[in-house]
Amino acid sequence: MKNGYQFTIEPNDDGREYEKKLRELKRLVESDSIKEALNWRAPQISAICFPAHLYYPIMVLEDKDTLPLKMQPLNMNVDSEIRFVHDLQAAHDSGELLRDLYLLRNAANKSKGLGFALAGNFYPDFLLWLVDRDSGQQWLSLIDPKGIRQMDLSDPKFGLADEVKRLQRELKLDICLNSFILSVTARRDLLNVADWTDEDFRARHILFMDDEDYLPSLFSLML
Repeated sequence: MKNGYQFTIEPNDDGREYEKKLRELKRLVESDSIKEALNWRAPQISAICFPAHLYYPIMVLEDKDTLPLKMQPLNMNVDSEIRFVHDLQAAHDSGELLRDLYLLRNAANKSKGLGFALAGNFYPDFLLWLVDRDSGQQWLSLIDPKGIRQMDLSDPKFGLADEVKRLQRELKLDICLNSFILSVTARRDLLNVADWTDEDFRARHILFMDDEDYLPSLFSLML
């Protein structure tokens, strides 16, 4: 199924129980019963049902090697990515954005994903669109939650925010482009950028997820 998940399930009692649960989730998704899907549970599997994501659910498998199944494409299993989606969902559900929001998880290869050769073949984890409901103005941001403990000034990923702005100017795009790194590493744990100030990080669109206001700061810089 295009834009869907494919499961290979072991033919045993545990596998049949998982197949039953996954078929139940499939039925809920296909019937747009998102409220019911929000309450769907299976051992070691969770399904993030966020309507603003361009497809749902986002599947999260815990200890996937112990499960009686395999899944393609691979699940989202990085804590920083999962937290970002949950935080974004909370902001979206609050109704404070006053703009339509769309999220897409980016594929990490050149055949399917959006990458940047000038940033070291960097494939940001997410594409985030905001659309003004009245004017139709659009903002597209590349978002990558990641650890940056050992990165330094020479890392091309730190220059992607300037690179996408250059592309916007050269291509004369109507859409506003941005790129952000959301650091799961706390400032105090950085090894190679100890002399950077808060403004140095903001100028490069690097925000820290341990800051309570990282998401409002993201939207402020984006808009």
